[in-house]
Amino acid sequence: MTVTEALQKRRAIPSFDPTVTISREELERLIDLASLAPSSMNLQPWEILVCDTPEDKARLLAVAMNQKKVSEASAAIVVVCNLEFPDHAADEADSQIERGYTPADKRDGFITMAHGFKANPNIVRDEAIRSCNLWAMSFMLVAQEAGWETGPMGGFFPDKFAEEFGLPDSRYPILIITIGKANPSIKILERNFRYSAKDITHFGNW
Repeated sequence: MTVTEALQKRRAIPSFDPTVTISREELERLIDLASLAPSSMNLQPWEILVCDTPEDKARLLAVAMNQKKVSEASAAIVVVCNLEFPDHAADEADSQIERGYTPADKRDGFITMAHGFKANPNIVRDEAIRSCNLWAMSFMLVAQEAGWETGPMGGFFPDKFAEEFGLPDSRYPILIITIGKANPSIKILERNFRYSAKDITHFGNW
C-alpha cells in the first residue's frame, strides 16, 4: 500500500469489532514506525500510554465521555506530550556526533539551544503538541498500511485522565487513537467533502 492509498483508505472508525485483538508486539512495531515522524530538533516529545485490557479500557472509557469505541477497539492508545523533552538534547547530540551530523565541539551548544525552550513554557507546549500530532498521523497511516483501522479522538478530559493514570505534571495527554477492525455491522458512508487546494491555498500573499 502506498502512502497515497493509506490516506485515501483511512477513515475515522466510529465502532469496532470487539472480538478482534491486537498483540502488544504489533502495537510496538507500529509505535516504532510512527516514531520515525519528525520533531523539533529531533527531540521526540511523544510518549504513549496503551489501554489494551478490558480493565484499562474501562478506566479510559470513564474519562472519555463514555464513547463506546474505546471499549470496543482492540486497543486505545493515548498520545502524551513529554513537556520535559528539552532534556533529550544530550542523547540527540551524542547521536548526531556518532553519525557525523555534528562535530563533537558543537555538543554543548546544541544542548544549550535545546534547553532554551524552557524559558517559555508556552513554546515548550506548542512544540510538543505540534510534534506529537505529527507522530499521531504517522501512526494512523502505518496502522492503515498494516490492515488496521483507527479513530482519532479528542473527546476526553485531560485532567481526569492524568489523575486516573498517574501522569506527572510534566506530561500532557492530547489525543486518543482507537485501533482495531471496523464493526462489520456498520456502514461506512462515502467520505465527506474536503476543501480543495484551490479553496485553501494562498501563493505569496493571503
